[in-house]
Amino acid sequence: MRKRALATIAVPLVALAGTAAAVRSPDYLDERPLETADGGRGRAYRDVTWDRAPASAKKAWTHFLATSGGTWRSQWDDTTGVPLRIWGEGIAVPGAMASPAIAERAARDLLARHVGLLAPGAKVDDFALVSNVLHGEDDSMRTVGFFQTWNGLRVLGGQVSFLFKKDRVFVISSQALPHVLAPVSTRRVSPEAARDAAVAWVNAAYATSTVGG
Repeated sequence: MRKRALATIAVPLVALAGTAAAVRSPDYLDERPLETADGGRGRAYRDVTWDRAPASAKKAWTHFLATSGGTWRSQWDDTTGVPLRIWGEGIAVPGAMASPAIAERAARDLLARHVGLLAPGAKVDDFALVSNVLHGEDDSMRTVGFFQTWNGLRVLGGQVSFLFKKDRVFVISSQALPHVLAPVSTRRVSPEAARDAAVAWVNAAYATSTVGG
């Protein structure tokens, strides 16, 4: 079964000191899509498949099921081949609710054992702890989350999390990007140059006029 999930889009704001740009969007830009760095269209929706691993993940998924036991369901990102959600009977982690250290160790161990499933092409060392918190009614749940890096750089949007309840991991979520490759530039861009480039892009894309303010 395939469905579409709305992808969250973060929109940067450009602050202009001393002047304000009065912007009128041309008609041809009314439905302008999100653009990626190479000029291609970004996706506004995430196509997903339920309970059927893609061919690229079948071996890793079979290994997860065999080692975790119980019954599990899954939701897959059709583009990345990554399981957005895995949930089921759970994996016992005694003491995880009372001890953040126990929960973190268990989450790191699961990530290490199944990194090929949760983040194809990545290493467990590519993930850094970002949260380990109790939440829900009467602090009945704990989430341990990690953000993804590549060569020391943070991968925007890349993350993996583990949800605990009653000393069991019962939900695993991944929005990791698989097989990350990116050119590393030694060129440094100053804040002023970045601001000027952003303003130039806005001026080129939209009809603008500068007014005092």
